Parts: sequence; structure tokens; C-alpha cells
Amino acid sequence: MQGPPDWLEIPALFGDHQNARIRGAFDAYGVKYWTDAVPTGLDQLGGTHAHVLYVHPDEDRLAATILRMVLELEDATADEPFTGECPACGAEAVEAWACPDCELSFRSRHDPDSPLIRFVREHGGFEEGRWDP
Repeated sequence: MQGPPDWLEIPALFGDHQNARIRGAFDAYGVKYWTDAVPTGLDQLGGTHAHVLYVHPDEDRLAATILRMVLELEDATADEPFTGECPACGAEAVEAWACPDCELSFRSRHDPDSPLIRFVREHGGFEEGRWDP
């Protein structure tokens, strides 16, 4: 199914819990959205589904900021090597992408090219000094 004409589709499928959290935040801040359940599979008890969300184009920046906050998203294009004490084991790391002892990664957990991360980035959700709801 497709959302309202000219509305922006958020390029991700959300489970029931994520969908409820995002919709709750959108409702709290008056973001106009539309959602649709899409089938994702069949099992013995029936079908499984996920949710697609669409937002009104005039509210793209606010929606992107809310998505960043609710889903705890990070912009991996801003990753920098870490210098300091590893938060997991205490080993000293200098300009490292991972801890030299325990191999804890210091990179963002998100792929910088994932459609959802690109959507949030392109619609201003990661901008410095951006108003946070």
C-alpha cells in the first residue's frame, strides 16, 4: 500500500513496539503522519506484519529529529577515532577505531548509508544546534 500523495515515506519497516513509540512521539509534537501495516510473512498462527510510516513534507525536519531521538540514531559520517580510556576495560586508546585490548568498537553502530540514517541526515535530524523536541 502507499501513503498519501506527496507525503514522505520513512524508509524502514518498524515492529509494533517501535511503531507505537514513534507514533506516540509524533502525536505529542503534532507531527502529521500516516501508517500502514504491511505483511512480512506467514506462520502457523497467521501472518506477521511490520509498519511503514509516512510524514507530511512540511514536518520532515521535526519528524527526522524525533526519529533520531526515539530510535537513538547516530550519524556514522561524524565518527572520529577515539582517544582516551576504553569504557569497557580501561585500556588506553590513541586515535583508535577499536580498543587495542578488548576490541570494543568506537564506531557508530549504524551504517552511514542505511536508508533510515540517510533520511534522518537529509531531512536535518542530525544538525548541530537543532531544536530537540
